[in-house]
Amino acid sequence: MARRGEAFLKTATVDPETVNRIRTEPAYNFPPLTGHFRQVPNARIGNGLTQATGDILTGGQPVRAVVRLREFDIPSVARRVFVDNHTKIRADIDIVDRATGRLILHYEGPSTRSARIGGLGTGIALAFEQSDLGASMIADYLSAYRNWLLRK
Repeated sequence: MARRGEAFLKTATVDPETVNRIRTEPAYNFPPLTGHFRQVPNARIGNGLTQATGDILTGGQPVRAVVRLREFDIPSVARRVFVDNHTKIRADIDIVDRATGRLILHYEGPSTRSARIGGLGTGIALAFEQSDLGASMIADYLSAYRNWLLRK
């Protein structure tokens, strides 16, 4: 199981039999785990968006950002070895008027892919890679969004 699942196991009260099942079965078999996998990117995107745009979106009109995460994929070790070694992220970000819900600005973000070392080199690559690819993927994506905003 990916390191992301290990973080969940450290914070949840789970019996040893379930821990073994979580490590060998798909995450969708465990609703609390899938909830954790949704909550973590949501929190990171929310915090990252505030950091990326806090000094740009400073007008007097209250707005809110609506982020639709269309694709967020970090392949497992087995997938990296045998099938696919690309991380992927794509999101749409809407800025809407808080009072009326009217769309002010729409960003249809590009699908961003990043190749990781795969195949037989995966094990060695994991030893040197960042421990949290998801955090760096989100930060890079929001940095690109910030740059897009600055050009608007």
